[in-house]
Amino acid sequence: VTSFAKARQALHTTTPSTIFCRDKELAVIENFMRPLIERKPGSMYISGRPGTGKTACVTHILSNKTFSGKFELIFVNCMLLCTPASIFQHIAQQLDTKWNASAKEALPFLEDRLT
Repeated sequence: VTSFAKARQALHTTTPSTIFCRDKELAVIENFMRPLIERKPGSMYISGRPGTGKTACVTHILSNKTFSGKFELIFVNCMLLCTPASIFQHIAQQLDTKWNASAKEALPFLEDRLT
């Protein structure tokens, strides 16, 4: 992890109490999340230009009492990662802060941990 990535992780952002002009997007995210409360599998990939409210929308939905504390949330900013394999490594490190291995070892670790 680069110094820049560490600095970005250390900077905490707050979730706004109101998200403007994103009603459709908020509804899509919330409708996707509801079945996950019953432990149904799923993952969501949200992409878009920086600063358009992707993270704000997700954290806003998850701050709702319906979802609060029911998920282990991992954000992956792919712009900070060098290779596709490093995405798995990043997720593994987020799930287990003591885990420290190569990107190649991350996929088997995740398969074991998540299935």
